[in-house]
Amino acid sequence: MLNRAECSALKGIGILGIMLHNYCHWLPGAIKENEYNFDINHGLQLQDYFAGGIDHYVLVQLLSVFGHYGVPVFIFLSAFGLVQKYERPDAPLVGSFEFIGNHYLKLFRLMILGYIIIHVSCLVIYGKWATPLEYVIGGLFMVTNVMQAPNPSFVYPGPYWFLGLMVELYIIYRLLLYRPGRSMWRGVGGPLLLIVVSWLPQVFLGDPVHQFTLLSMRYNFFQVGLAFGLGLLCARYLPQLNWSKWVWAAIMVVALVVVYLAQLNYQLWLWAHLFVILAAVGFIKIAPQWLMKALVWVGALSSFIFIVHPIVRLYVFGSDVISVQMWILIYAALSILGAMLYRWVLSFVPQFQIKTKR
Repeated sequence: MLNRAECSALKGIGILGIMLHNYCHWLPGAIKENEYNFDINHGLQLQDYFAGGIDHYVLVQLLSVFGHYGVPVFIFLSAFGLVQKYERPDAPLVGSFEFIGNHYLKLFRLMILGYIIIHVSCLVIYGKWATPLEYVIGGLFMVTNVMQAPNPSFVYPGPYWFLGLMVELYIIYRLLLYRPGRSMWRGVGGPLLLIVVSWLPQVFLGDPVHQFTLLSMRYNFFQVGLAFGLGLLCARYLPQLNWSKWVWAAIMVVALVVVYLAQLNYQLWLWAHLFVILAAVGFIKIAPQWLMKALVWVGALSSFIFIVHPIVRLYVFGSDVISVQMWILIYAALSILGAMLYRWVLSFVPQFQIKTKR
């Protein structure tokens, strides 16, 4: 379904969306997103904005409202990659402790330098920890997304909650969904059960009374179970989809329309990740070669951009001196340059590995 270059290009799309969203949704006048909670007023504001005519702020509004959908793209690719790596007939068997431990250490190695820099930066800028010390420690163990803070929407450093979510998914995959043989249950039933378990509790939480509960749930696997289960199913049962570019273009257009409409309906919003993934894959299938090359290049830097861009955002937050579009370009360029530097520095840091006896 997806070759290596297409997966890398999808990572490029995902990280650009996440990075630019995390900058734009704090800009004055930006319409807020429906990511952890659903507020129909956000969708209505976007509808009113387009009804009034597109202006110079359109890029900010689109990135603010929709950029966070880079997250399910990454989750889908993570599940897709796990099947490709660990469920091939010739793949070596890996014990649960070794699998989970090594994936945690890989994320820790990626995160730790940036984690130190961002907290030191906050001490320099604000003169204090940006979050209670127990959450600083919790971040090292990647558990802040399951710690119930007085305000769970404030998990600092912002995007780093995603690392804890990945650890959750690695545990769920290895203990419940890993299918080294030909088990039909784990092959189909496991991913489908994950999708249902993730979706069903949220069906009843659309009322504002339950917003705190929904917010807490969506920092964890409930938000992305659909994308993860879909990634497993596609990797296992859709090895080839030889559709024409016209078919993929039609899928992309229809999926984008549904994602827009999902901002106006809570039940449809719960399935928005499915259509985001369809739109992203459709775009990749019809993208011109020059754009694919650029996205593949960005995708190769995606994990480093993820770590670096919150640090850059502390120091680059725009002004009225130059246009907002120019500030977005400056922020993106500095984040990419910082990611290249971060990758170079990490090349000198040894890999951490847990090896178990067979």
